[in-house]
Order: sequence, then C-alpha cells, then structure tokens
Amino acid sequence: MIKYLSRTNLDQWQGKTCLLRVNLDIKSGQEKNNLRIETILPTLQVLLKHKVKVLLLSHRGRPHSKRDQNLSLKSFASIISQKTKHRVLFIDHFNFSKIKKQISNSNHQIFLLENLRFLPGEQKNDRKLAKQLASLGDFYINDAFSVSHRKNASIVAITHFLPAYAGLSLENEIKNLNRVMKQYKHPLTIILGGAKISDKIGIIKYFRQKADYFLLGGG
Repeated sequence: MIKYLSRTNLDQWQGKTCLLRVNLDIKSGQEKNNLRIETILPTLQVLLKHKVKVLLLSHRGRPHSKRDQNLSLKSFASIISQKTKHRVLFIDHFNFSKIKKQISNSNHQIFLLENLRFLPGEQKNDRKLAKQLASLGDFYINDAFSVSHRKNASIVAITHFLPAYAGLSLENEIKNLNRVMKQYKHPLTIILGGAKISDKIGIIKYFRQKADYFLLGGG
C-alpha cells in the first residue's frame, strides 16, 4: 500500500534528513522555468516548513555510468535556490561517509547530489548502492512520477532500507490516473506523445475498448 506524504505527520521528522527523488532530466538550455522543477516545489516547501533537511536525488540523460560534465546537475542548484529562497549546497562526489558528515554538520536545509547515473549501480537497481544512498537520510520520498516505472536503485531498491512515501506531485498523478481509468466519461480521447512507443503500448491496450479516439504524436 502506498504511503502518502500528505497523510503523514511530518513533525516526527523535524531535524531529520529526507532523501527526495525528483526528476531533473532536463536538456541543457531548458533548465529555467521548466515544469519538472515547478513540480518539485510543493513537496520541497512542505519539508522545509517542517525543518527537515532535504537531499535531492536525480538523474540526467544517459551518461552510461561515466562522468559527463554536460550532464551534471550542478546548474540546478542555483535555480532551485532562487525558487525556494534557500541556498542549495551541491555535492559533486559520491563519498557517502563524507556526504553524511557534510549534511549533518551543515546549516543548509537543501542539498543536491550529482547525477546518479554516473554510478554503475543506479540503473541496475543495485541493493548495495541503494543501501549506501539510504545511509544518507532518515526517510525517503519519491516525487518523480515520470521515472517511477524504472527499476533503478534510487526508486525501487532504496525503499527496502528507509520509510518511504509518495510526494505531493506523485500523489496527484496517481489520483488523476485513477480517475481517468475508473471514472472516465465519453467521448474519451487518449493523447500520447514521447519518443518510445514501447512505453505506450500497455496504455493503448488498456484503453483499446474504452477510448473513442487515440491521438499519437512524438517519435
């Protein structure tokens, strides 16, 4: 059963550290005023209000487990700082014991870890990596709906090591999906975009006998 952040008493986590999985997979030059950043803010603001430290986790692009400065998350630190009015400390390494001390000894409330896909275990859903990530916080929130279908260490395996919740954005997406799937009205039009049709076939099959029209775009 999904545990929702909106139904959780956050007072129990005051002074603790949250690992917040978000989606910053945004192309260079499109970082500012991007919808993916806007969707992070409601959950982030709630955590800040309750005096919770937040370590943001994300990936960007397909670096194939190698460092690629063109796919670094560093540029997002200043953008998120402007949005939240809180300074964001960017962490550009994966020395987990050092990171834990950095967070513990810092007066900052928001931290941003470098691109998780620089690590070979992320896309392999490696439990060892997940446990290392989990050691950095006290509880975990997934607010990255658009990558929640991926079996990655920061999405799946990590939930075995920490109390886990769905963030406000993810909860909203789930509610909207439930409404579309169970309470839809005719005429019903399904609009699908994106480059990978393989990700869409399941949706097409599900709505094949329910939808009146399909509009397909993208790749």
